[in-house]
Parts: sequence; C-alpha cells; structure tokens
Amino acid sequence: MGTIVNYLLLGKLPDLDDLGRPLFAYGKTIHDQCPRRAHYENNEFVTEFGSAEAAKGYCLYKMGCKGPDTYNNCPIAKFNEGTSWPVEAGHPCIGCSEPDFWDKMTPFFVESK
Repeated sequence: MGTIVNYLLLGKLPDLDDLGRPLFAYGKTIHDQCPRRAHYENNEFVTEFGSAEAAKGYCLYKMGCKGPDTYNNCPIAKFNEGTSWPVEAGHPCIGCSEPDFWDKMTPFFVESK
C-alpha cells in the first residue's frame, strides 16, 4: 500500500534496497528502531523468559533476537492494525523478513555470534 501511495503522491516508485524492497519499510534494522535499544547499549539483557529482566523489558539479544540483522519497520508499523509486534510482546525477532531466514536465522533462541 505504501508503494502505491508513494507513486500516487510523488509520481514515482520509492527507492529500493539491493533486494528490491522499498527503503521506507526496509531501510533500517529492527535493532536501530527497537524501543529496547537503550537496554542493549547499557548491557541489560534478558537471559531467561519469565525473569525479572524480561518483566523490565530488557533487550532480547541474548535470547536470540535477530533484530541487528533484520531490515524491517515492525517497531513502527506493528502487527494486527498497529496493536503490537513480537519484541513488544517479549519475543525475540526471528528475522522473518530476511531472504532464506529459515536457513540463515536459525537456530532461534540462541544468541547470534
């Protein structure tokens, strides 16, 4: 829809990344837009689901979050008509918008090296 609106308003298609995805949606990583980013910078991580750190909304990187390697606007657009998105609900990003994510982003719930 955003691509169509871009064309109607500006008379051209939006700028694209090297995979042909519109930059307005895929120009930044999940990590760059994540509301938990400050916790990452402060070395405040969840290491176990249901922990006090999880309740405080700490960064999910050590739980296998693929946000640093995933380009999408999930933190902005959210799911279910803007209700929420996985990280807001306490689940690490699994990188589902990246090509071949089943092969490149697994195993899930294991910290990326």
